[in-house]
Amino acid sequence: MFPELSEFFISIFDFMNQYGFIIVFVFAVMHPMFELPASVLNLTLSISILGIGFGFVFVIFGNVIGLLLLYVLSNTVHQKTNNYLYKKRVSSKILLWIKNTSMIKHAIVIGAPLIPTYPIKIGVAFSDITFKKYIYTMGLAYTILYIGNSLIYFGIFGLITDVIPVHLAVFLLFLFVLFVYFGNKLFKKEELKNALK
Repeated sequence: MFPELSEFFISIFDFMNQYGFIIVFVFAVMHPMFELPASVLNLTLSISILGIGFGFVFVIFGNVIGLLLLYVLSNTVHQKTNNYLYKKRVSSKILLWIKNTSMIKHAIVIGAPLIPTYPIKIGVAFSDITFKKYIYTMGLAYTILYIGNSLIYFGIFGLITDVIPVHLAVFLLFLFVLFVYFGNKLFKKEELKNALK
């Protein structure tokens, strides 16, 4: 009925099969620094182009590079500006709150899928924590993120295909809802409000 439209989609699929891994890698590196594109979409694209095993490894590799770049850039800016953010009233209180709050709490919040946590992720990078603590926090955060994204991916994938039984797909999506709900409960936004008073 619409031959031009079907040709358009065929050309997109051909392009993605040839060059999609480059897009996946660029998005994976960008995610820690800009939080966009959504990590679940990038993981879906990576798995569909490269397969489950290599797709996960490829995204993780790109994310590690992005996290290292974020740490280096934030520390460089921090030093070049002579700790400017610590000299401002609001930003200094936020950075001190981030530094004094358990990094495990930050990891849980940063890792929660589909929840915008970019300010905390940047704040952790600017909060003068050691490189080892930064890697530990972000490693845990991204492990949580991959678990959540996997529950979304395989849950939705199971509902629209016959590869995964429907009851398993529903169970995975239910686990995702619990995962996000209890992840949010572990982090109380009132703490940040109290820190700013």
